Amino acid sequence: MPEEELSQERDNFESVEERAFFSGFNHINVLDPYLETRDRLDNNFENPRPNSIFIVQSQQAKLVYCNSAFRSWTGRLDYTDTEAFVKNCKGAAAGNYSRFWTAIDQCKQVKEISQFDWITDQEQFKICLQLISRTDNLTAFLSDGYKVKNRTQQTDYQHLIKEGRGLDPEKVRLALLENSNVGLFWKNGQLEYLGANQRFLDYFGLKIKDILGQLGCPHPNNDHDDLQKIMDQEKQFLKDGVALNDYLTLSVNDNHRTFHYYLSPIYDDNTICGILGLIMDVTSQMDELNQLQVEAARDPLTTLKNRHSFDWDFGYLTQRDISVMMIDIDYFKTFNDKFGHLYGDAVLKKISEALLHVYGIGHCYRYGGDEFLVIEDFESKDRLRRNDQKVREYLKQVKILDLKFDIHISVGYVYGQAQTPDEVYEMIREADRMLYQSKDNARNQISGGPSRYN
Repeated sequence: MPEEELSQERDNFESVEERAFFSGFNHINVLDPYLETRDRLDNNFENPRPNSIFIVQSQQAKLVYCNSAFRSWTGRLDYTDTEAFVKNCKGAAAGNYSRFWTAIDQCKQVKEISQFDWITDQEQFKICLQLISRTDNLTAFLSDGYKVKNRTQQTDYQHLIKEGRGLDPEKVRLALLENSNVGLFWKNGQLEYLGANQRFLDYFGLKIKDILGQLGCPHPNNDHDDLQKIMDQEKQFLKDGVALNDYLTLSVNDNHRTFHYYLSPIYDDNTICGILGLIMDVTSQMDELNQLQVEAARDPLTTLKNRHSFDWDFGYLTQRDISVMMIDIDYFKTFNDKFGHLYGDAVLKKISEALLHVYGIGHCYRYGGDEFLVIEDFESKDRLRRNDQKVREYLKQVKILDLKFDIHISVGYVYGQAQTPDEVYEMIREADRMLYQSKDNARNQISGGPSRYN
């Protein structure tokens, strides 16, 4: 990447973190094959593909590099210049911009590469994004694109339901309006409701007279921002005609319901004259998905959080004073081999009960095998050791099936303030070293002190 082009943007960074982040990738070569987004980059110096790099922070995008092809391309995307393009990406929440931010989220949360469609009146483009750098607050994306096709006149499907062509229009109407398990509504070009089927009305406890001629969404007791989002999407939809597929949570009869909704254009002489909407209540499916996500983050035996939960918790573990404790059951393998896994599992459950009793479910993890991890806000060494003693009291003369005995544990801890997830992991390793110090000193004790990040 030409250094002189990037240096023009350097003064625009507002924070020390942005400047440090910038210096980490300011020598990226956009023709490097290892940075290709789905092999779309074209090493053609005479006719290069439009390439750009964005930095994203808190739903704000900043363009820090673009080649000449991208600058010329913005005109075809319906913008006067790159500044206008970036300004609109910051503020809009529907149409092309909604797809842009959805692709950004997919890159950050699911995979490092994503793509989306950018639609203008005359052309359709495919935009590809690749995550190339990130910190706690900043992410950088390499973007390129290519034209997919010219937009053609819409096909008229009306002849398919005319008499004699195999479909009875009345039966089609009845299937959609009366027999469908999907909510259905339709609006005119002014976004006024013209009608809806009974399933749609039942979803929201409405009668047909409540919606006819109404603008927007006749759903009382809902957040204004959510309803405004739907309105913005419908307005953009009337312009670009690209079918919309999204989710929305609304309050219905004092219950939160999640809906999956689709918008499809209605054409008259190749001009969008209205909207056909389909909506399904997917609350139970989303509840099941949320439950699966909870189960994936929990150890099934002890119900404590597992190691997969770490990444989700780093948002509150960094940049605050925390203590990190590693806990190991003394001679657990010997006990397990002598009495069997049934007794061993009961011991693990009893340890988890003790930790939950003292520290609470939000701070306890089963780290693996007979090792446990506790991460919580640090107040003082005295409090930390008092809580450790409470756990040990809880484990005295516990009943394990038909046995009764003391469970002994060895503990290592450190305390300090991690600035990044990597530093949290390093504090865990430090606590683990303190744990082995306890085990080397005859076990059944606690060892620790300040972290190097203190």
